[in-house]
Amino acid sequence: ICTGAMHSCALTTEGRVYSWGCNDDGALGRITDDIDEEYQPTLCSFPEQIQALCAGDSFTVALGKSGRVYLTGCFRSSAGRLGLLQPKQMVSE
Repeated sequence: ICTGAMHSCALTTEGRVYSWGCNDDGALGRITDDIDEEYQPTLCSFPEQIQALCAGDSFTVALGKSGRVYLTGCFRSSAGRLGLLQPKQMVSE
């Protein structure tokens, strides 16, 4: 289990991720329709098994078994937001 400022994530032994808490800027890694839904631990969808998790203020980072990194949410500072700003946005190289 890892925690951000207002959300938490859990990694199962099977490499699945569950998230719950405040979904500001998409920190949970899933779309939520209302605030009640945010606070129910719910499975997140990643294209592979996850081997490590990290949660920050308004973001979650997941490391896949392949070594690929997945980011949800964004980082906020006095300069503004940095990160993925559009819902369901994916970036790959």
